[in-house]
Amino acid sequence: MTPHFARYAVIDWSGAKGSRHKGIAVALCEAGDGVPTLQHPEGGGFWSRQAVARAVSD
Repeated sequence: MTPHFARYAVIDWSGAKGSRHKGIAVALCEAGDGVPTLQHPEGGGFWSRQAVARAVSD
Protein backbone atom coordinates (compact mmCIF):
# COMPACT_ATOMS: atom_id res chain seq x y z
CA MET A 1 0.00 0.00 0.00
CA THR A 2 1.38 3.40 -0.98
CA PRO A 3 1.31 6.00 1.82
CA HIS A 4 -0.79 9.11 1.25
CA PHE A 5 1.86 11.39 2.75
CA ALA A 6 5.66 11.52 2.65
CA ARG A 7 5.94 12.72 6.26
CA TYR A 8 3.75 12.84 9.35
CA ALA A 9 3.95 15.42 12.12
CA VAL A 10 2.81 15.13 15.72
CA ILE A 11 2.48 18.32 17.75
CA ASP A 12 1.68 18.49 21.47
CA TRP A 13 0.60 22.04 22.32
CA SER A 14 -0.22 21.20 25.97
CA GLY A 15 -2.46 24.25 26.28
CA ALA A 16 0.35 26.61 25.26
CA LYS A 17 -0.50 30.32 25.32
CA GLY A 18 1.72 33.25 24.37
CA SER A 19 4.63 33.41 21.91
CA ARG A 20 7.13 30.67 22.99
CA HIS A 21 6.53 27.63 25.18
CA LYS A 22 8.61 24.95 26.81
CA GLY A 23 5.52 22.70 26.75
CA ILE A 24 5.34 22.41 22.95
CA ALA A 25 6.76 19.18 21.52
CA VAL A 26 7.16 18.31 17.83
CA ALA A 27 7.93 14.89 16.35
CA LEU A 28 8.29 13.97 12.66
CA CYS A 29 7.99 10.56 11.05
CA GLU A 30 8.85 9.73 7.46
CA ALA A 31 6.44 7.43 5.61
CA GLY A 32 7.14 3.73 6.08
CA ASP A 33 8.09 1.74 9.14
CA GLY A 34 10.18 4.41 10.88
CA VAL A 35 9.44 5.81 14.29
CA PRO A 36 8.76 9.48 15.09
CA THR A 37 11.79 11.52 16.09
CA LEU A 38 11.54 14.43 18.49
CA GLN A 39 12.49 17.73 16.85
CA HIS A 40 14.13 20.75 18.46
CA PRO A 41 13.73 24.40 17.43
CA GLU A 42 16.52 25.95 15.37
CA GLY A 43 18.94 27.77 17.63
CA GLY A 44 17.63 26.00 20.74
CA GLY A 45 15.22 27.52 23.19
CA PHE A 46 11.48 26.97 23.05
CA TRP A 47 9.10 26.46 20.13
CA SER A 48 7.04 29.32 18.73
CA ARG A 49 3.99 28.62 16.59
CA GLN A 50 5.82 30.06 13.56
CA ALA A 51 8.84 27.78 14.16
CA VAL A 52 6.54 24.75 14.39
CA ALA A 53 4.91 25.70 11.08
CA ARG A 54 8.33 26.01 9.40
CA ALA A 55 9.56 22.70 10.84
CA VAL A 56 6.60 20.67 9.61
CA SER A 57 6.33 22.33 6.18
CA ASP A 58 9.93 21.79 5.01
